[in-house]
Amino acid sequence: MAEERESYERRHLFGLVARTAFAGAALAQTAPAQETRMPDGRLIFSVRQFGAAGDGKTKDTAAIQRAIDASSAARGGIVYFPPGEYLTGSVVLKDHVTLYLESGATLVGSRDLSDWTSFPAPGGAPGGRGGRHLIYAEKAVNVGIMGAGRINGSADAFYRKRTEAEHPGDYQGRMEGGRVAAFWSVPLARPNTLIAFRECTGVRLYDVLLTSTCNWTFRPIMCDGVFVRGVTLRTPLEVPNSDGIDPDGCTNVLISDCNISTGDDGICLKNNISGRMSRNITVTNCTVETTCNGLKIDEARGDGGFENITFSNCVIHCAESPDQNRAISGIHIDSGYDGGRVAGVVISNISMYQVRSPIFIRSTARTRGRGPAPGANAPPVSLKYGVIRDIMINNVFATGQTITNSITGLPDHDLENISLSDIHIAAKERGSSELARKQVPELPEDYPEASMFSRVSSYGLYCRHIKGLKLRSIEFELLEPDMRPALICDDVKNLDVNSFAYATPGSGEPGIRLIGVKRAFIQSCVAPPDSATFLQVEGKDTGKITVIGNDLSEAAKGVSIADGVPAGVVFEAANRPAKS
Repeated sequence: MAEERESYERRHLFGLVARTAFAGAALAQTAPAQETRMPDGRLIFSVRQFGAAGDGKTKDTAAIQRAIDASSAARGGIVYFPPGEYLTGSVVLKDHVTLYLESGATLVGSRDLSDWTSFPAPGGAPGGRGGRHLIYAEKAVNVGIMGAGRINGSADAFYRKRTEAEHPGDYQGRMEGGRVAAFWSVPLARPNTLIAFRECTGVRLYDVLLTSTCNWTFRPIMCDGVFVRGVTLRTPLEVPNSDGIDPDGCTNVLISDCNISTGDDGICLKNNISGRMSRNITVTNCTVETTCNGLKIDEARGDGGFENITFSNCVIHCAESPDQNRAISGIHIDSGYDGGRVAGVVISNISMYQVRSPIFIRSTARTRGRGPAPGANAPPVSLKYGVIRDIMINNVFATGQTITNSITGLPDHDLENISLSDIHIAAKERGSSELARKQVPELPEDYPEASMFSRVSSYGLYCRHIKGLKLRSIEFELLEPDMRPALICDDVKNLDVNSFAYATPGSGEPGIRLIGVKRAFIQSCVAPPDSATFLQVEGKDTGKITVIGNDLSEAAKGVSIADGVPAGVVFEAANRPAKS
């Protein structure tokens, strides 16, 4: 019923606005009391009648704000923008007010930073960027922006492109990782998020085109009931921090049917507010082009975090020049700061093209605001370990991987209950034989990014410090030769590997390496042709490895047990034997 009513209201709104548009110049002379009404009695207010020029030269800030204030005083309504360019500084939405941008109408952000008001930023302004927003609302009820028009943030006024001499040394190494966007430009004094709603209830963003933003684009902060649908977003690919949609500490959020192109994270769930949970969030049917991360859960803080999150039916791809603009990760989950918590995440039906690392999950021990490292005689800093548990990822197809997928906790602080199923990933990293025995560092306090370990010792998936890991119907394909094992599990408890398929490593390395794994069950796998060893078991802490019902006939050796592994911990049954 709620969807039917919403659809009914939107149809009426479009019809009423269309009839209003035909009124042309006469509309500007009409008093508010004589305006066309919505079915629920709300009035339609044209910004023209409040003095907006719409010529792209005159600053229409005051006129737009007068229209918003009049609509609010009338207990809510539609603030209507007929075709034209409306140059503006910051405006504030109020209760029950919706901005409607007609096709051909553009709201253009001022190129003068002083026209952007600095609003408060709860929980601190990420990156120290301040709180200057073009459209802002605080503690408002039922506010929104909709229509076939556009909002232009005038990004080119607030950054410059780097010269060749200014590019850092690792610029040419962007294929291996790095924060691509940050290499290409230098931010100047600039605004913060283009559109920010703080502590609002009932937020709607429908159909508009958001373009040319020099920082985050849309950030609802501590809001309840956020609906984003049909939005097209185009930010410059070379601008750092130009995130797409960043719900921060919000509940009951639905983001659907959006088309996003950005130089930073596409859709990034954040929780910068200590003590608050972000929960009941759905992202579905979206296309994300990015040079950073596609779908991201990030910055859980303190005793807050994320619960009940769903990503589904999304496409993630790189920019037009894949060798230069390749996305860093498709699915990114980290535990944030100060012991943040992520639990109850379901991700399904995701397709990726030219994404460096399709899946990246990382628990951290970061503490926000630590300051410089303590001196030799200073007491040690107590690390706060994040929690990640109950994550399900299924039905993923990705091609063009150049950074190994990784799922990593920290020593004595395991991730819990991680499940991957029905996944096909094609890789072309071309890892060397030397990398196959690399000792991967822990890096508990480093910024979590898929490139943080550089290259690791497996080509498909690297898993460490996990309690409860299920890998079912997973296949790793090699587009170019790679010398490393397909899968490494290190310090994993309760491992279930079922129908795991992989391309043969080119150096005689085993397909699967288990290091210090306890209670593993490996079944229904098929060793690929010309493989050396299907499974290698290592580590004195290994315990209860069961290998049953696998076809090992194409491998030179089925199971190899390294020195130091306790006797009798590996049990084999009903396997089709290896060649030797």
